[in-house]
Amino acid sequence: MAFTVDDVTFNANIDKNLFVAAPFASYCIDLSTVASKNNIMYQMVVTNNVFQRGANGKFATYGPVYGWEMSNNNPGTTGYGNVWSNNKWNEGTLITP
Repeated sequence: MAFTVDDVTFNANIDKNLFVAAPFASYCIDLSTVASKNNIMYQMVVTNNVFQRGANGKFATYGPVYGWEMSNNNPGTTGYGNVWSNNKWNEGTLITP
């Protein structure tokens, strides 16, 4: 569950899910729309998920994730404590955001 308080989104935990290909979606996880509103996002944890490639090999039109901020050590900033780990395509290849 993610929480949003005063334009800060935090504590999202997406773990051990199967994401079925969505060829008409742009992305599965799109954080850019939140970031465009100057919303700070941190402690976003996306681990151990499987993304189906689908017919185009990318899950959705452009890929599985967009707007991902890699982890940093600056509390209160976008990316602080973010974790992207062990997320794979359905055939087992690791996905990097």
